[in-house]
Amino acid sequence: TFAFHVISAAPQAVIESALETILPAEYIHGTKFIFDRTGRVESLVRATAGYGKVTTLEDLQAKLQALVLDLITLAKTDDDAKQIISKYNIQQAGTPSTPMPPDAGGAAPEPPK
Repeated sequence: TFAFHVISAAPQAVIESALETILPAEYIHGTKFIFDRTGRVESLVRATAGYGKVTTLEDLQAKLQALVLDLITLAKTDDDAKQIISKYNIQQAGTPSTPMPPDAGGAAPEPPK
């Protein structure tokens, strides 16, 4: 399966409005503000511009990893969860099903010194 998320520096409400019939709000990650009674921006809750995109991606990755660990734990006692693990070849990090070549680890190359 594939989870499609939108990460944008635009205000969260604007993105949600534009994509309301296409994507659920929980898959939309934009800049979040707190507004006062007059509708003016009172404060910034989360920015998704620049490095904010990186932190948003890290948060999503952490949530998905926790979900996988919960599913793996549940599979020890639940047959349905065990079938999902088997069907999608879900494994705990650090236990790949097939060895990867040394250069395919996905790590960024070292910068020149």
